Amino acid sequence: MKVLLTFTGFQDPFAPSGTTGEMRAGPILTVVAERSFDRVYLFTTPKAAEISEKTAAAITERHPGATVVILEVPLKDPTNYLGILPQNARGFRRHYARGIRLSRSWRKVSTIWALRRNPV
Repeated sequence: MKVLLTFTGFQDPFAPSGTTGEMRAGPILTVVAERSFDRVYLFTTPKAAEISEKTAAAITERHPGATVVILEVPLKDPTNYLGILPQNARGFRRHYARGIRLSRSWRKVSTIWALRRNPV
């Protein structure tokens, strides 16, 4: 099973092109278009909840075979590693899967996954 774990961001699901301003697929839709995933877990903060819903709908429309799950992470700052770690213990344990591919832009998720798989 191929799984993508990622936070939604303000460039999702679509973002304007830097040169023309034309709306193009954002980072998550780009990754999902390049790789085939069985499940996509979208971590969302309160500020990005609407973005996550739109991103989930766009993924489902383009890739109906993929299961999309939105997981709420009540963080003020999704780049704060110490704030993410407690959420990791509660939320990620239920959604463990092998063969995970992480979007490169979200180093915090990879860090947490590494910590979960190899506790210090």
